[in-house]
Amino acid sequence: MGKIVGVKVYEYSGAIWATDLERAPYNDDYSVTGTGLNDPFRASVNNFLEAMKSSTAKFVVYTGKKAPAGNTIKVGSVFRSIQRQYLLYHSTKITVGVNEDGEEKVTEAAKDVMPLSTEVPGNELLIEWVHFDDPKGTKSKKYAMELFKKFGVSGNLVAKPGRSEHSKHTAIDLTIKWKKNFVIMVPTSSGGTEPFTVVTGKTPDQTNSTLIEAASRFGIIHIPKVSEDPVHFSIDGK
Repeated sequence: MGKIVGVKVYEYSGAIWATDLERAPYNDDYSVTGTGLNDPFRASVNNFLEAMKSSTAKFVVYTGKKAPAGNTIKVGSVFRSIQRQYLLYHSTKITVGVNEDGEEKVTEAAKDVMPLSTEVPGNELLIEWVHFDDPKGTKSKKYAMELFKKFGVSGNLVAKPGRSEHSKHTAIDLTIKWKKNFVIMVPTSSGGTEPFTVVTGKTPDQTNSTLIEAASRFGIIHIPKVSEDPVHFSIDGK
């Protein structure tokens, strides 16, 4: 237990916040055909995935940790709740820093984290980032790091709570792998389709410039600085 404010009990930070739905009721949704995405982005994503499956590379779409054989598309985060975004953002910033909207990539102290109800009014999460039996702050950072590692974000760009397109049902994380050039049918301005060649080069993954161009033809835009979040696609590139 962390601290008691009125009748509210705040729990200390730590890895358990990544999995305990009683502490953090995320309501995340990883479906690409259901409520995880909103139209028109839902339609754009599904049209893109179907085209990839029908391409000369015959991609296999999957979720989870175990990849099937062949050329693959792994669907990662789709809808992400405000609560989960808050935990992701601050565990990342306390551990390795973030770089959003021109901010310096510096870490923050656990004591400087504002409550979720202050950052995004109307939302609440009873987490206490400061471990009060640790005046030097080492334990506070240790447990934030545990949470950061549990989420597995690897220091990628993490948007502030309330700003993420994932929380608006208009973003998706895709990990794409293949071995050689392939042809995909992409939409044209006249409403038809045309063949488009994705050139493998040295990056046979979702950061490949020709793959990113092909995805954009469907209305799926990669974040402009691909190194900041290599798997992130959204309705507007944010």
